[in-house]
Amino acid sequence: MPPRREQKMERLGIHSLQQALEGRTERDLEESLKRHLRRLEAAEQNNQASCGNCNTGDGSTFACQPDAVCCGQTFNGHGRGMCQNGSARWATGLTLVSSTCTFGGTNSFGAQTWQWILGHYYPTYALTTCQVITAVPNNNSIEEFKVFPNPNNGIFTIRMKFNSMKTVSFRLFNIEGRLVYESAVYHLSGAQSKDIDTHNWMDGVYLLETTIGGKKLVKKVVVAGK
Repeated sequence: MPPRREQKMERLGIHSLQQALEGRTERDLEESLKRHLRRLEAAEQNNQASCGNCNTGDGSTFACQPDAVCCGQTFNGHGRGMCQNGSARWATGLTLVSSTCTFGGTNSFGAQTWQWILGHYYPTYALTTCQVITAVPNNNSIEEFKVFPNPNNGIFTIRMKFNSMKTVSFRLFNIEGRLVYESAVYHLSGAQSKDIDTHNWMDGVYLLETTIGGKKLVKKVVVAGK
């Protein structure tokens, strides 16, 4: 991707993402978000950026680190994090003849898992695997758990009902996995509700993690149209 075009995309990316989130169903929002994030991060070849041949990174936001699978390749992109050609080589264990995914013989490095590839290009990031639950887990102490409205314009309510005393806490993460809200630990029983105000945050998709008696319940929350 030519540098000027890529820079323009970065400047317009967040604004375009906000526009794309308006007036969409939850399924549409998820697909639109995936497309925009791919545009913001896409790079064909990170080799020979600020860090020199056989390296990936930009020396500031992303540290310089060896990326032997791309040695000698022509730089084309932003130089940060994952690139299309490098990740294709690592994933298949093959050489890449062209950027249209025409593969050659083995590259002598072997095929790697997606977890390894993420760790290689983003070594300072922690990969957290969680189960996103769309229904209340089978727990006799929880009679009701509801998040509404969802999507919302920045304010939403969590409604719960317990038939015994439970310790409950809430955390909210943005799409990048960063913690943006953390509540106190509450001791709750019976019918309860909790309002969360996100009007100072950007529109987007968030993950609400509710811990109930040591068990985590994760639900997707969409903030749009503020």
